[in-house]
Amino acid sequence: MRDIHRLFSAKRRAGLQQVGKSEQDAVSEAKIVVLTAVEELGFLAMGRIGLRFVKGIIVGALGVLFSVSCHETKHRELVGGRIIYPLSDTKLTMDLSQSISDLELISIVADSLVNLSGIKKMLVANDKYFCLSGGVVYEMSKDGSLVRRVGNVGRGPGEYLSVKDIVLNVNGEEVWCLDIMNKILKYSINDGSFLSVIDLGRNIGHPSAVIPLKDDAYSLYLPNPFMKDMAKMRSGGSHYCLPVFDKDGKRVRESLKWIDYNIEALFSVPCSSSEGKYVLAPSSSSPAIVYMEGVESEQLFFDFGRKTLPRYYAFERGDDPMMMLENIFEEDYYKLISYILFIEDSLYFCCYGKESSLWNFYYSADGTTGIRWKSIGMLAPPIHAVASEDGYLFFPYDDYGMLGVDQERDPLKRCVLTKYGKPQSPNVASSYLIKVKFNV
Repeated sequence: MRDIHRLFSAKRRAGLQQVGKSEQDAVSEAKIVVLTAVEELGFLAMGRIGLRFVKGIIVGALGVLFSVSCHETKHRELVGGRIIYPLSDTKLTMDLSQSISDLELISIVADSLVNLSGIKKMLVANDKYFCLSGGVVYEMSKDGSLVRRVGNVGRGPGEYLSVKDIVLNVNGEEVWCLDIMNKILKYSINDGSFLSVIDLGRNIGHPSAVIPLKDDAYSLYLPNPFMKDMAKMRSGGSHYCLPVFDKDGKRVRESLKWIDYNIEALFSVPCSSSEGKYVLAPSSSSPAIVYMEGVESEQLFFDFGRKTLPRYYAFERGDDPMMMLENIFEEDYYKLISYILFIEDSLYFCCYGKESSLWNFYYSADGTTGIRWKSIGMLAPPIHAVASEDGYLFFPYDDYGMLGVDQERDPLKRCVLTKYGKPQSPNVASSYLIKVKFNV
């Protein structure tokens, strides 16, 4: 009973953070609080057997309480969104051979000026791709035979120092580049020519992503307040993670009030793009936000049960969350959900979790089946998808040919090596994309 009392006390404290939220957000988060509490209590009091049954009862009760109509599906519908249960709704596998219907290896042309390795983000634009790699933006043909740089590195007009994020505007005519110098540089997708720049100023903080909205407006993702203001925000101050700006750069609205530390990582992107949608994935305490045609369309709640990163875990050692980062990644909690991609009606995302590893999740179109697998990095970092198109996912493969199938441990790379073999003379300067369609 002590454990039960402790759990509900913790959930109640979390629920008290709803003050100041919109009614819709408060209802949604209240449901998450109760569902998470029930899942944890399920492990304490009754085990896995009756867990979904109890959740169904709680969801029904909440539907009466909040006058919200819910129906029992794998991804339970909520006000403005749905809950996804990645661990219970997917099957763990380290053999992907039976889950793949088509597989292709695309060689990216490398020369003395371009080495397109470590692709951090990739956008699909008509007959080409735009890739972000090493802080530089590249345009690439779909067969990988032509690669050229977009813009130049520098401090002059039309130049950027290092790009943190890239997006296409809602009309799909411009590629926007978020520079670390707090500028958004706009280039034509037709010929890569420089169009204009928006100077964000220095007082706004350090945005990690830009989300294009209709009428050339945009939102900036400001994951956390300044470190010096962290304690004040936790005690009742206001920091909004997603301010909205009009096309002229005027701040017109605030949204997404900060409630917990949002992990930032150079090897990940908080905003992904696929099927004409953009998805922003903040911390585990907030839902992912899906944008369609420049307008918010739904929210996705990821519930890992007992393995969901607890709220305020980053502050267990005080007001400096950096003191807990190592612990966060060592623990088996699932965190840093990113690269949320739509593949026709299916869904892909990745995150860090069990065994301090990168995990890939893939859901079927009807949400009734799914798989998850661990990516194992040996000579290169673990791999994850960076884009989707026409039912396919794209995974960078920078160390192709360095290991044979008997040495390689990553399940997706093993499938590539099984089909294509190991090249006789691997080119260490070459990069590759795995183009894969799953039949889950």
